[in-house]
Amino acid sequence: MMIMLQFLGACSSSFFARSSGVSDSVARDRFEQWVAQHGKKYSDEANRENRYKIFRENLQHVEDFNRAGNTSFRLGLNQFSDLTTEEFRATYTITKMTPRTSMNMTGSFRISDDAPVPECVNWVEAGVVTGIRNQGTCGCCWALAAVAAIESIIKMRAGELLDLSEQQLLDCVTDNAGCEGGTMVRAYQYVLDNKISGENQYPYRGAKEDCAAPAPLTQITGFRTVTPSSEADLLRAVAQQPVSVGITASDLFRAYKDGIFRGTDCRNVQNHAVTIVGYGIAPEDGSKYWLLKNSWGDSWGEGGYMRIAREVPDLPQGVCGLATDASFPY
Repeated sequence: MMIMLQFLGACSSSFFARSSGVSDSVARDRFEQWVAQHGKKYSDEANRENRYKIFRENLQHVEDFNRAGNTSFRLGLNQFSDLTTEEFRATYTITKMTPRTSMNMTGSFRISDDAPVPECVNWVEAGVVTGIRNQGTCGCCWALAAVAAIESIIKMRAGELLDLSEQQLLDCVTDNAGCEGGTMVRAYQYVLDNKISGENQYPYRGAKEDCAAPAPLTQITGFRTVTPSSEADLLRAVAQQPVSVGITASDLFRAYKDGIFRGTDCRNVQNHAVTIVGYGIAPEDGSKYWLLKNSWGDSWGEGGYMRIAREVPDLPQGVCGLATDASFPY
């Protein structure tokens, strides 16, 4: 999620160092197919050739990783496959995320240990989750993650599944940094104070603009945070409704294709936001997972979603830190 795609030359890094395992002819064929699939346009032949070289390195990494076959997930090509690591981080990850301890919350979340928690929950199948969005090159994942959770609680509370306006939050939540990042709790506070419009009233444009003071459509009555680094409390929260979380979008994360993600390359820095819309247990091996709704379009991951490992030993913060900053509206 961040902006400012920059043209980086051969000194920039893709996932791994260059490998010669994929032949030039095969890589070029795959590149042409990928360009057509994603509708890529390049300014000139020099730019196109540079993107091809980056694509080939990323393709090699995907092939090597999947060939090893010793993990629970696979990587794949997607819309980010012609970007270096530096470009991806600068364009699609957050740089400004205020710690939750500085925010004024309306309450913290805690359910008694004997509260019933189903073995599996899927809010998508329950019909309370709107479709996958694509934030583009604006780093406003915080707005999309917050809106996804708001849309779900409105459906659960009022019975109507509404497409709500991320653009309103992007333009009007002045305490956040627009396309440079922000927090979901500030988005919730804005909606609590001002209500929120529908997507058709205030459509997404993928860039911060002047707040248009739109006509309100609906609102929330409050919001809460989940105990940091407690997947048990997070589980109890998600059993009730979708929950927005901060997370680390690593190199493996950005190339995720399918399976249960167990990224080992996550830094202890939150740079992205998603919405947890369920959890479950894989029938083939009993692995526990969370179901995440991302905002990178439906060509990423499993139709825009990710299954990510849950309750991994020695990771109280969750895989990629997903249990460190969780919140939800009500």
